Amino acid sequence: MSKPRNYWFPIALKMVKQYKEIKKEDSFQAMIYTKAIEDTLEDSLLLPYGDLRVKAFKMLYFDKTHNLHGTASELHVTERTLQRWTNKFVNEVGRRAGFAEK
Repeated sequence: MSKPRNYWFPIALKMVKQYKEIKKEDSFQAMIYTKAIEDTLEDSLLLPYGDLRVKAFKMLYFDKTHNLHGTASELHVTERTLQRWTNKFVNEVGRRAGFAEK
């Protein structure tokens, strides 16, 4: 992974990848991230190809059944398109969790 634009991107990415575990926790921080992830998933459904986007996030981050290449092949999109979708998703989760953009 190259250097992210925002220092908090790896933190948000880690929380997205641990969504199933933090959903079970009862801490304040876990509730913030859970709400941010769920709200971002709902908003992603409204975007173009929203159903594919949410399916990709589930395959990559929540179920961890596919890698980037496998998910792109399964959904018939390019890897670059999938990278844009996932980066936008993680950035939006971080923003909703309280991190500010530069």
